[in-house]
Amino acid sequence: KKKSYGTGRQIEGVVEEGDRVLLVEDVTTTGNSVVRAAKALEEEGAKVVAIMVVVDREEGAKESLSREGYMLIPLVTVGELFEYREENQK
Repeated sequence: KKKSYGTGRQIEGVVEEGDRVLLVEDVTTTGNSVVRAAKALEEEGAKVVAIMVVVDREEGAKESLSREGYMLIPLVTVGELFEYREENQK
């Protein structure tokens, strides 16, 4: 769906037939919204080569995306953040 903020578009920038795209998200939970975004890019003719996310909340996104044929690359998982906090509390 279109965003209610920013430019209000689902896809920012120009997408052309055959473009290879790295889709970038801030957070994933179940993965449903990022699957919709990837499908929208593919409808425009792009090939989504991977999906990178800053934080994976580990609530099913990786599995959901894998079932749809996408690779999720998280910079960090919520589990890693909690582990870091636990190891570094004073």
